[in-house]
Amino acid sequence: MLLGACHGGAAPDDEAAGPPPRAQVQAVQVSTQNLTQYRTFPATSTYPRKSTVTAPVAAYVTGVKVRLGDRVTAGQVLFTLETKERRALGGSVQRIDPSLKGFGLVAVTAPASGIVSLLNIQQSGDYLLEGTPLCTVAESSQLVFQLNLPYEYHSLAVGQPTCTIILPDSTHLTGTVQAPLASVSPGQSEVFLVRPSNPPGVIPKT
Repeated sequence: MLLGACHGGAAPDDEAAGPPPRAQVQAVQVSTQNLTQYRTFPATSTYPRKSTVTAPVAAYVTGVKVRLGDRVTAGQVLFTLETKERRALGGSVQRIDPSLKGFGLVAVTAPASGIVSLLNIQQSGDYLLEGTPLCTVAESSQLVFQLNLPYEYHSLAVGQPTCTIILPDSTHLTGTVQAPLASVSPGQSEVFLVRPSNPPGVIPKT
């Protein structure tokens, strides 16, 4: 005897779901590179070579020819002065004696080429005593930074390495660490001079 049967209805859940989805993968090439660490230390800008320009005689300031940060050359006129004797005579000087045309007029010049890093007298009209500071001219090529380096980081400054100098206005300069100013004992800070490769204009002492 042959018996046959038919079964209707939905297929089992596992058959309806079908095969599981395949995960999407992507093959990449692994590469290696060096890891660089940066350390930040305080430093102070300074000009080792600078000249203070003073009034050669007691006189009135009749002209200020420079501004703070100006580059000047040796012999350039920075200030003009007039002595009180010249001012007392006024325009009668030349009438008295034409040869006295330049009497009492003083031109103060720059002693060396550099940058005006400090301007003490900024306007004319003041009466100054002899020796009064007028301005300071710093040799820009001699700009250095004094770096205070804790002794435990001494190895970072060996061999005159290069470093990055970040100024207060976020300007970045490249510098070279020079030899320490003096030897110190462990536990103290060493002072190194850092010389920038391209010194900019005047930098406030910060």
